[in-house]
Amino acid sequence: MIKNVAFPLLKNKTLYICDIQNNTNNNLNVIKTKNILIKIFNQKHGMFSIIQNKNIQKIKKKLNISPKDTLVNCNKALLISKKAHANYLLFSSTKYQPSNKKLFLEIQLIDVTTGEIIWTFNTLIKTILRYVTHKSILK
Repeated sequence: MIKNVAFPLLKNKTLYICDIQNNTNNNLNVIKTKNILIKIFNQKHGMFSIIQNKNIQKIKKKLNISPKDTLVNCNKALLISKKAHANYLLFSSTKYQPSNKKLFLEIQLIDVTTGEIIWTFNTLIKTILRYVTHKSILK
């Protein structure tokens, strides 16, 4: 899973983990899923300094984005990342495959300066939850 991914040359960089874009009709707890990603990146990839939510809320206020805004898109997330002086953006979105009734999470690490997608990872939502339960990351 994510623990085996190496991020060379990214030490001491700031990371904005934005809200998850839910592209499905499924009722997904995006806040819990985002918190899982934050915990995974805090514990397994300590080279990032993750921008705190209170700082993001201040930036959203300056940009006239409501704190209750649930419309997540990559362009808005990149704008917030730039204003937060983040080096990288972790953008995640969900998709549902009706053929096998599975819910997937696509995670992208994006260079905020260039917009280049450095890394992409797709996984089942269940895999993340199982990983977290197994590793006791949420404790």
